[in-house]
Order: sequence, then C-alpha cells, then structure tokens
Amino acid sequence: MHSHTVTRSDKVCQCYVRELSQLAQLELHYGAHDVRCPVYRESLDPVDRAIDECARKLYTEHLDLWPVIAAYSRAQAIEDGVLVDLMQDKMAEVARQHYKHPIACTAAVFEIMQKAVENERHGNDYAGVLHDMLWMSRCYGRGQMGQSTVRFRVKITGAGRKSLYDFKLVIGPGDDASPVITIMLPEED
Repeated sequence: MHSHTVTRSDKVCQCYVRELSQLAQLELHYGAHDVRCPVYRESLDPVDRAIDECARKLYTEHLDLWPVIAAYSRAQAIEDGVLVDLMQDKMAEVARQHYKHPIACTAAVFEIMQKAVENERHGNDYAGVLHDMLWMSRCYGRGQMGQSTVRFRVKITGAGRKSLYDFKLVIGPGDDASPVITIMLPEED
C-alpha cells in the first residue's frame, strides 16, 4: 500500500487514488478520482473526460475476479512490431502537444504514415503527419464525449491514391494500468 497525499487547493484525496503509486497518481487527472472525492473535478475536454472515465473504471472495478489465462503486453507488441511507439524523436514532442499519455499506432497505420513521408513530392514528415492525425482526433473527439474510442478522418497526401483516411483512437490501460493511447484502422482491435 502506498500512502501519498493527493491534493487540489485545500482539498485532500479520499478515494482509491491515494493508494496508487506516485507515478500512477501523476498520470491521472483530477477527473479520474471517484466522483465523490473532494479532489474530483470533471475535465472540460471530451478526450480527457474519456481518459478519466477509463482510468476510474480500470482502478475501481474488481479485475481480480477472473484468472489471467494469457497476457500480451503493449511493450511486447511494440517489440514485435505489431505496434509502433510514437513517443520518439520529433513525434514525441508533437504527441505531448495534443495528449499527455503515451501514444502508439498499429503497424498498418504506421505504414500509411511511412508511405506519405517517403513520397518526396508531398514534403511530409512524421511529425507533421502525426500532428494532423492527433489534431483531427481531438476535433472529432469533441462530438464523441465520454467515449474511450474516437473515430476520425484525416487528409494525408502522398500515402496512396486516396487522401482521406479513417482511423480510430482508443484510450485504455497500459502495461502498468496507466492510460495509453493507440491509433488504429477502424477494422483493427
């Protein structure tokens, strides 16, 4: 058990968050606290609200009721090339401008990004393509309040014959149960 004190102004946390590690506490918004906690404050941003709801469910539901038969970690998926970590180089800076949680994408999404960047006629770079994707996810996210999945469309030139691509951004627990974001094609899980 951890006994860190989370405070907001003169209010002290009275919910499950105070029992989490300091690292996990730093990852959470005030909106992830139990709604009856004095520290709780709902976020005005719809994507942050979805992240808060996901974290609250993750930490408060009884996940230990069912035995784990097999587990495939996010780190293993990145190592295997199933996911691509977007928190590197200039992409990390762009990602942090839009979201505070780690972002990865599926290999299929990264392939679209890579084709756009490799097509010299369009002058794309990874940071620019990622910025466009994350900006559009936030724009579309405003209309999908309270959802842990945001479907969005973005224009990416140079990746192929079409220029409009549909994606989905999924917010869920990472390997240490902190919120993470994954961008994938609509048909991917």
